[in-house]
Amino acid sequence: MKLLNKQFTNINLDHPDTTVLHARIIKTNPFLNHWYLKQYAKYKTLIDGNTTGLHIELGSGGGFLKEVVPFVKTSSILEGDKDKGLADLILNAENLDLKDNSVDSFFMLDVFHHLKNPEKFLSEANRCLKKNGVILMIEPANTIFSRFLYKKFHHELFDEKANDWNNKAKGHLSASNQALGYIVFERDRSIFKNNFPNMEIEQIKKHTFVQYILSGGLTYKPLLSINLAEVKNKIINCFEILIYPFKNLLSTHMDIYIKKK
Repeated sequence: MKLLNKQFTNINLDHPDTTVLHARIIKTNPFLNHWYLKQYAKYKTLIDGNTTGLHIELGSGGGFLKEVVPFVKTSSILEGDKDKGLADLILNAENLDLKDNSVDSFFMLDVFHHLKNPEKFLSEANRCLKKNGVILMIEPANTIFSRFLYKKFHHELFDEKANDWNNKAKGHLSASNQALGYIVFERDRSIFKNNFPNMEIEQIKKHTFVQYILSGGLTYKPLLSINLAEVKNKIINCFEILIYPFKNLLSTHMDIYIKKK
C-alpha cells in the first residue's frame, strides 16, 4: 500500500482555477482544516481589540480566514479570485496599492516564500504599516526533520543555503524557496535589521510536528481515515504538546511576528 497518494496529478499550480481547487481541499480535509483554524486563531488573538483598523491577509489563496476574522480584508494577486468571491482586494505584495501608514496588520500563511523579491515586499509593508503595526507570517521552519521532509517529499524547493533572497523563477505558486523565512529572519537577521531598522522581529516560534504531515497538506491525501476526525485531531493536539520541547529539531512550521516601531 502506498503511504503517500497525491490529491491530483498533472496540476498546473499557476493556473487561475488552482485557488478554487485548494479551497475545496482545505474545506473537505478535516485534518488540514483543523490546522488552518489553529493558525487563524493566532492572528485573531494578535489583533483582538482592534476590529475597526485595516487588517489585510496577503495571498489568501484557498483559505477561509474571513470566516474566523470577519473584518479582515482578504487579497489575491489574481484578478479572477475577486470575481470568484475568494478575495476582497487584488494586491501585489511587492507593489502594494495602499496608502502610507494605513494598515494595522498583515497576515501571510505560506506566502512569504513565494515572493520573488522579499526585500521589496518588506519595504512596501514598512511603508504601509502604521506605527506599532504588525505582520504575522507562518512559514516552513528549518529543522533537521523539516529539511528531510521538504526536500524528499515536497514539490517546492527548500534551499537553506541560497545566497540570494530573490527568486527569479516564474509563476506565483510554482516559484518558491520554502527556506526563505529562515534565510531572511534567522540566518540573515543582521542584514534584515540593518536594512529595516524600524521593523522589529518580536518573536519566532516554531511549531507543528505531525499534524500537517498527517493531513497530507494541499498535495497528498490524508494519511489517516477521516472517520472520527474530531477525536483524532484532539489526540494529535496532545501529541504536539508532548513533543513541543523538541520543537527546534522537529518543527515543520514557524510563526514570525514583526512589529513596526
